[in-house]
Amino acid sequence: MNKLIQYSLLAILFLMPAAATLLHGKLHPQISWLMWVTLFDAVIVTILMARKQTIEYGFYLNTLLAVAGLYHFFMKTDAGIAVAIMTGLTDVMFVAVDFLAGLALYKLLTEETSIQTTI
Repeated sequence: MNKLIQYSLLAILFLMPAAATLLHGKLHPQISWLMWVTLFDAVIVTILMARKQTIEYGFYLNTLLAVAGLYHFFMKTDAGIAVAIMTGLTDVMFVAVDFLAGLALYKLLTEETSIQTTI
């Protein structure tokens, strides 16, 4: 596998939640636990996804955080779905890019392993 692709996806897995941490710190300083969740995502998920032995745990945790984040965003918004999408589209995009980068890295590493073992 091309190491550049692997390291680029790992960088995305770290940088997206790290940027979300900084963004949430400015937009929602009263919600302190939100910054800890995004920082946890940036550090722990990236570490888990970096090793082949723990990549499944990282993928499941990344998926769980993405689903929980989207659920919290849409269910806790008082204004309705249309207003929530228009005002919080950046939050949804952050979650989507983070999830898709994790999915791509997981598929890349697990499919490469299965291809090598069958040859």
